[in-house]
Amino acid sequence: MSTFAILDGLIVDAIKSGRTKFNDIFSDEVSKRAYYDRPRDGYRLVDRRLQALRKRGAIAFNKGEWTVCAHEAGRVT
Repeated sequence: MSTFAILDGLIVDAIKSGRTKFNDIFSDEVSKRAYYDRPRDGYRLVDRRLQALRKRGAIAFNKGEWTVCAHEAGRVT
């Protein structure tokens, strides 16, 4: 299990719920968890996790918006 599994799950859930821009994703639970994990640079942590999830194939960035890939859409996080 990844060190950031909880944060990754929150990010994917935020994208699934329709928050597709960074500022929308980085709100509420995601920001609280990010600043809990990295108190000084939570927003940078979320950016790094978005890129890690993209490289893993869980999410994609198309036309300025984050989307959950089809194979991840049904996965329980």
